Amino acid sequence: MADTNKPSASEKPAPQPKPPNIIASPPPTSNLCTSCNNPFKTRCSRCHNARYCSPACQKKDWQYHKTVCPSYASLPPRPSPKHSLALHLPVDSCPAYIWLEHESPIYYHTTQNPKTYVGTNHMCRTISFDRYRPLHRLLGFNMAIWHADAFLLDGSAVNESVREMLGPEVAHRWRGGFLVQGFDGGCYDDEQKPVDLDTMVMAPIVDFLRFTAKYHDVGYDFGWDGMGVAGE
Repeated sequence: MADTNKPSASEKPAPQPKPPNIIASPPPTSNLCTSCNNPFKTRCSRCHNARYCSPACQKKDWQYHKTVCPSYASLPPRPSPKHSLALHLPVDSCPAYIWLEHESPIYYHTTQNPKTYVGTNHMCRTISFDRYRPLHRLLGFNMAIWHADAFLLDGSAVNESVREMLGPEVAHRWRGGFLVQGFDGGCYDDEQKPVDLDTMVMAPIVDFLRFTAKYHDVGYDFGWDGMGVAGE
């Protein structure tokens, strides 16, 4: 006898689309030292993330690593596959790693508005880069730094989380809070998948901010030496 409770083909619910795969990519695996381009031999004993080839290189990186090591070492597990690891640079305290929840596989589609971390009710913008000039090293991913659009004009205080690392010459030019996210793909790629940030990003972030403040009309490229393009 036919099952009269079985829905007909026309009555069957339409298949639901699978949720997007938002799992963030880990930072590109590197066998290089944080401070130079030699293969690493040891890791930070506290966070087990930063990589070094020698005590000298670890000491050189300490000015940057000491600001992020405690936060990374005490990081809670990833809340869900929809979360990626970003770096918050608050205006009045130490840098902190945070889990950001995403609504889609694009890094800037987050459930929490970046304004929450930047500390403004006005427009936010991003500046992006993909390299670390001092070592002539491509990062293998992009970093986007969210900031208030008018942080130099809206009365924002100097960012204390990076003031000491930037130095007195340029620290005053970076004001308000910042949110740093990693993403894969080109700067104009619609599918910019989030990338987790680790402790090795602090030195590149500081160098980028310092360079951009000092040479604001010059691209963050390997050839610039402070006087012109090297070799010209």
